[in-house]
Amino acid sequence: MSFLTSLVFIITTYTIKGIVKDNFGGALPWASILVVETSLGTSTDDDGKFFIEIPDSIENGILTISYIGHKEKEVPFSKNNRTIDVKLKEEAIGIAAVDVSGDYSISGTAGINTSKTSLNQLDIYNTPGASADVFLTLKTLPAFSGNPDVTSIAIRGGSPDEVLVTLNGLPIKHPFYYYNSTGGLFSIIDENSLQSVEAFAGILPPAYGGKMSGGIFLQNRTLLEPGLSLGLSMANCSVAATYPSIGGIWFSKSYYDLLAYMNHSQNELNVYPSSWSLQGSRYSQFDSFYTLPFFLFSNCHSSIHMQSLNYKTLEDAEKHSVL
Repeated sequence: MSFLTSLVFIITTYTIKGIVKDNFGGALPWASILVVETSLGTSTDDDGKFFIEIPDSIENGILTISYIGHKEKEVPFSKNNRTIDVKLKEEAIGIAAVDVSGDYSISGTAGINTSKTSLNQLDIYNTPGASADVFLTLKTLPAFSGNPDVTSIAIRGGSPDEVLVTLNGLPIKHPFYYYNSTGGLFSIIDENSLQSVEAFAGILPPAYGGKMSGGIFLQNRTLLEPGLSLGLSMANCSVAATYPSIGGIWFSKSYYDLLAYMNHSQNELNVYPSSWSLQGSRYSQFDSFYTLPFFLFSNCHSSIHMQSLNYKTLEDAEKHSVL
């Protein structure tokens, strides 16, 4: 004969309910409700109401009610006081002061704390377009913009005049051919001679002229290796030669009247701009550590050529398809 004995423990509870409001009578949803010295707790619903089960063994106690931006409040409860309505007062959240200090710089251009974009020759040549141009390449990147028909560039919605352009540390005010109020057709920078391009989007320190939009820093190659390169694109052709004893010299001249021949728009009233530029560098290397650079950067010469007009009447001009 066997006997089975079971013990059943029944824990009885009672319910504490209430509502939490602010000073103006508005409900405070998701306020925290905790029973002091226990692990019991709950939170208010969307209407600021709450319900919490308390064991019968706890005849009375204290509720801690808290809400962000309001002063915490303690409210007593008991079996005889099961309904609680609470109003919390607003209270500013005080935090300790935080001091932040430090030094910052970007490698190669000290003192500039702003976003940086780096390019090399291959990036410029791989950009779609009629001719390789460092400024047209930059326009394809975030933060850089401008008129797609000219090479002048703006940074973060600013003006082209707010952008600093330097070549080997020397500022260039208008690095474009045929500069006008809207910019220039092409840049005067020879992409064959570039070693690196660093573009910064953001205000520059006073040491860099305090430009409001940013800066573009161009650096030429050292050109200590002899070589010859040829280039051909839809808009230009180029020849570059270097020799270690003389550094390098770049010369360019434009013939934009060829475009008129290609487009069959030749007539006696056509106006053709012409320009040339001369750039060069020389590096004297004393030993494996010391190198003295010398740079030559000429001003561009632009001129306008127009054939003489010998027409006396509009009819004469129409005969030659001028008008």
